[in-house]
Amino acid sequence: MKIRSICVAAALACAASGVQAATFGELSVPTESYLGVYATPFFADSVSFSLTGLSTVYSDTKIYGGAGGYALFSGATMIGGLHTLGSAASFSGLTAGTYTFGYFGMGSGLSAVTLSANAVPAVPEPASYAMLLAGLGMVAGMARRRLS
Repeated sequence: MKIRSICVAAALACAASGVQAATFGELSVPTESYLGVYATPFFADSVSFSLTGLSTVYSDTKIYGGAGGYALFSGATMIGGLHTLGSAASFSGLTAGTYTFGYFGMGSGLSAVTLSANAVPAVPEPASYAMLLAGLGMVAGMARRRLS
């Protein structure tokens, strides 16, 4: 539990700092990627992006020559918990706004981290529209039956 608290504090400090390694801009369906190379034993970095509407964000990370963790932040609030560098995660139900991936780790002198992310807008399935129309048809049929 103590190590988790330390990791969360490090990720939060990274996300809250004024130094940002990169900005994806508006995140969308084409996957955006970032590569960070670090020649120090400890590293922390962040990548910001924005969303224009309700979306699900998919992320995938790889680390070479080290270990660490990452999290998604909206301001100073962590969304979805802490994830291990080298793993994939998805974050659903994100509204329009600016978000930051904060990551940190320890390396063996030379480390590289890749972060790839894309956002898929929340669009109703065609079956949802079919169910809506069927429900409206049933309500209209019941109303018509009551009138006659």
